[in-house]
Amino acid sequence: MFRFVAYLKFLWYSTNQHGVHSPFVYQYLTKCLYSKPKLHAIKSYSIFLKSISYFKPKTIAIIGDDRALELAIKERYPKLKPNNSKTADLIYFKFWDYTEIGALLSREKIENDTIFFLEDIHGSKFMENQWQKVILDVRISVSIDTFYCGIVSIRKEQVKEHFTLRV
Repeated sequence: MFRFVAYLKFLWYSTNQHGVHSPFVYQYLTKCLYSKPKLHAIKSYSIFLKSISYFKPKTIAIIGDDRALELAIKERYPKLKPNNSKTADLIYFKFWDYTEIGALLSREKIENDTIFFLEDIHGSKFMENQWQKVILDVRISVSIDTFYCGIVSIRKEQVKEHFTLRV
């Protein structure tokens, strides 16, 4: 029941590309997230796989044991080997909380344009509270709520902005 109510709230507040005034997010949304085809049955995996193709990272990381996502990456991007070092260009968090994200943001090895994908941001009241802490963190420039996962980025050249986008 919680997820259903959370989804209704998401639909009420969300927008599509017409409500986006950030060139970075608009390009990402229209050229990547709205592109066809769907790359995986699990929506958050599909978003991550499309993002790999769009951003062309040198390194990616999967934090938390997620064999299905690792197999999907291996199948679609055989030359790209996911690691769990937390120092990649794109980082996917299967299980997370704000203390882990906050500690990671405090490290000096996090680069400008590093992008975090946080799974299940609306799975419970606890996870929604954790998500709110992440998007309020002053070190985060861009945060995107897709309901299926949260996407946050450090972009020093961009003013802090949050987007709730239907994908």
